[in-house]
Amino acid sequence: MSTFLSLPALLRRAIRTYRQALKLLNTLQSNRAIRTDLANKQESDDDAIPEMMEWALKAGYAPTDFAPGGGREGLRCIHVAGTTGKGSVCAMIERMLTVYREQFVEQQEGGEEIGKIGLYTSPHLVAVRERIRLNSVPISQELFTRYFFELWERLESTAKARMSKDEPIHPGYFRFLTLLAFHIFVQEGVKTAIVECGIGGRYDSTNILPPEAVAVSAITKLELDHMDMLGGTVEEIAWHKAGIIKAEVPVFTMEKMQTMEVVVQEVQKQNGGSDSKLTSVARLPAFNGDGVKMGLKGDFQKDNASLAAAVVGKYLHQLGHDIDLSNSNLPEPMQYALETVSIPGRHQVLAENNIIWHLDGAHTEASIVAVATWFADIITTKLSSPNPPPSTLLIFNQDDSGGRKGSDLLKAMFNILDKRRMVNPCFSFNWFTFAAFCSNDPYAKVQKPSISLDCWETQPKKQRLVHQENLANTYRSLESNSHLEVYSSAEEAVKLARNIAKEKEGELLVLVTGSLKLVGAVLTVLGGREAREEVV
Repeated sequence: MSTFLSLPALLRRAIRTYRQALKLLNTLQSNRAIRTDLANKQESDDDAIPEMMEWALKAGYAPTDFAPGGGREGLRCIHVAGTTGKGSVCAMIERMLTVYREQFVEQQEGGEEIGKIGLYTSPHLVAVRERIRLNSVPISQELFTRYFFELWERLESTAKARMSKDEPIHPGYFRFLTLLAFHIFVQEGVKTAIVECGIGGRYDSTNILPPEAVAVSAITKLELDHMDMLGGTVEEIAWHKAGIIKAEVPVFTMEKMQTMEVVVQEVQKQNGGSDSKLTSVARLPAFNGDGVKMGLKGDFQKDNASLAAAVVGKYLHQLGHDIDLSNSNLPEPMQYALETVSIPGRHQVLAENNIIWHLDGAHTEASIVAVATWFADIITTKLSSPNPPPSTLLIFNQDDSGGRKGSDLLKAMFNILDKRRMVNPCFSFNWFTFAAFCSNDPYAKVQKPSISLDCWETQPKKQRLVHQENLANTYRSLESNSHLEVYSSAEEAVKLARNIAKEKEGELLVLVTGSLKLVGAVLTVLGGREAREEVV
């Protein structure tokens, strides 16, 4: 007997494409809109976690379903919060565990296996699939599409069964992606999951994980950021980040972290007055010299690496593997992992003919200082070579939001560059031969709003460029440069770079910094047709 699908069922199956999934995802309430709603509330968002748990139930999951037990494999999660460095720490943890997993398999060592490794992080640069990784690889378009529609239709079925017209059918953008990541990890048999908080921690969507599902927690460096949501002091921000601390779960922080007392109080609250589960990690002896070659550049990455190593050491100990971090030399697997780890858009260098692209998203003062130091080192090295000095181009943007000001970041960057000029009297010309300030839009013509661009495309062009004009004026006050442009898209700035490279002899060094969304937009343009297909 033949079975025939109804016409509506056939139509639903026909539109189950990756591109259609992206279009549906982009209909969800944007991150920026949600942040604005929360910022306008007078009270703390105590409903955030209960609401997220309710969405998980609508998707068919109780939070305990993510934990081992009751015949389930479950997830063993490493949960990471912080202001700066959490993306780097997550990448280092993923890389270290990947190297150790390969070693344990080869050597047939005892202890519980690490298993398949999942990573959930944000934001993405080019493709939303970057946020969800399986064994160090972004999830494929095929798997993303399959699991997207599974989750999407589960939520629709629940809404239909409840027959409530007042309730939304789907959650907001970040909540949906968090549910999707957990759904994928469970369905794909992930054993070890590294989960990065989006914003804050206490009310973050990822914080529905029960204590039984979290093996280790980590809090990276704290700074003033997202102040419209998290508060205007470091103490308030620390309170939000410390919200991921759970009973009987080891938690690691950086040594001499600001407002450590806030973290200690939360640990004691969750553990009957004891702080024995808290470890403050100092820079490991192995990083005191230059013995460890770091794939992620910058002195501050040694502190991130120390934190990541401590977390991995504890996690492996729980699985039956003891790792000694007290020696002056790191274990070889960790050294190799740190040498080979990389993050797109962070100290990234790409060569295109005679253009050398330097890309680093820096949205806090500490991160822009690191970028300035990195680029100044590159220029100083170039100046000491026998070749003619290279031409340079700055491409910059940073919105004024969440306590951030783009003009302040520009000033902080040039504060470092000016200090470097003072110690190098031979450096008598501008740091940048050319400068361009553009929006975070990859392309000048985008037909429909894209969630990844925070709805910039929906604003009138003149209104959108006012901010870029203000940034250009700030730049003029910092460096005398007549070769300055303001653009509505990253595509135009990339075109400028390519035109300069054609006309100028020698190298053109381009620094793309400020907003991580700008870095993603430039990478999208550089990626050509394949990358453009990720923009809906």
